Amino acid sequence: MPDEAFEIYKATRPTAIDYSNTPIVMPLRDQDQHLLLKREGWGDHISSYTPADLIESTRISTPEDALHPLKDVVEGYIERIQPEIVRHAAFGMQKLIVDVGLSDNMARFNTITSDSCRKYGRFLWRLIFNLLRQLRKEGGAYKYPITDEQAAALKALIRSMRQFWDVFKEFPISQ
Repeated sequence: MPDEAFEIYKATRPTAIDYSNTPIVMPLRDQDQHLLLKREGWGDHISSYTPADLIESTRISTPEDALHPLKDVVEGYIERIQPEIVRHAAFGMQKLIVDVGLSDNMARFNTITSDSCRKYGRFLWRLIFNLLRQLRKEGGAYKYPITDEQAAALKALIRSMRQFWDVFKEFPISQ
């Protein structure tokens, strides 16, 4: 009897709405917008996309993806540059890519741990993977706004990778 009552209850409930394919719409009143969406302009930037579009355009690679072999190289890059950061600590860029402690005076300068390097490397890989997918016309609906300098850096990466992986042999390098 309890199972039967539960089945009757389930049959009377409406099905769940799938919001993943519903376009993102910004609230009409500015005060109802999240600060990140309002202040940084992300609301207008993503308002014509669905959550599914954004998820596909920012996804991590899988072993089935042709670009997946580059993952370990990109993730390992952060760890490999740690000694360089220590050697060039006086140039001021380290605050953007390492832990500098509680104060901004660099009195306690630390490189990041191997685990943190891998975590940061995953974010870097996700970005590079999706930028390369966009260059290959394989990405999601969202198109990253790539500057000329960024396009040049991606093209240099592609040229350097051509000697290691066949997937880069026929890779387009024109934007």
